[in-house]
Amino acid sequence: MNEVQFIRRQLDTERGHLQSVRTTASEAVLEVPGNQALLLAAASYLVAIGRRHNEQDRAHLSVLTLKQPPERDLLDLLATTLAASERAVEIVHSQWSALSTGQITLETFISACGPSFADISPLPAHERARVNELCQRGYSIPEWRATTRIDTETIMDERKRYAEVTALMRA
Repeated sequence: MNEVQFIRRQLDTERGHLQSVRTTASEAVLEVPGNQALLLAAASYLVAIGRRHNEQDRAHLSVLTLKQPPERDLLDLLATTLAASERAVEIVHSQWSALSTGQITLETFISACGPSFADISPLPAHERARVNELCQRGYSIPEWRATTRIDTETIMDERKRYAEVTALMRA
C-alpha cells in the first residue's frame, strides 16, 4: 500500500466512524432520560474529529478551487456544507462545555445539540466521492499530506475517542 492509499483508507475509516457517532448521538437524544455519559463522549468525539474534518475540507476547498474551476457546483456545495458543519461543531462544543461543567441540564443540551449533530460533516457520500476523485486526479503526495494532516498522533486520537464512544454504546 502506498502513502496515498494509506491516507485515503484512513480518511474513509474516520468518515465511517464519524457517521456512526453522529447517528448514535442523534438516536441517543431521543432516549428518555438520556445517557449523559454516551452523549458527552459522542459530543467530545464530534467536536474534535468534526473540527479536524472541517480543517481538511477547508484545505481541500482551497487547493481544489485553484486546480479545478470546472467543478464549481461541487466546490460550492462543499463550501456550503463546510460552513454548516463549522457552525454545528461550535454549537455542540459550547453546549458540551456547559454540560460538562454543570452549567446546563442534559435536557438543555439535547434540545440545543440534537439538530446540530446531523450538520457535522454532512456532505453526502456520492458528493464526497466526487471530491475524493478530484483530489485523486489532481493532488501530489505533498498536497495529500498538507490537506489531510493525518499522522500517528491524529490516528491514535481518533481511535481512542471512537473506542470511548463504542464502549458506552455497548454499556
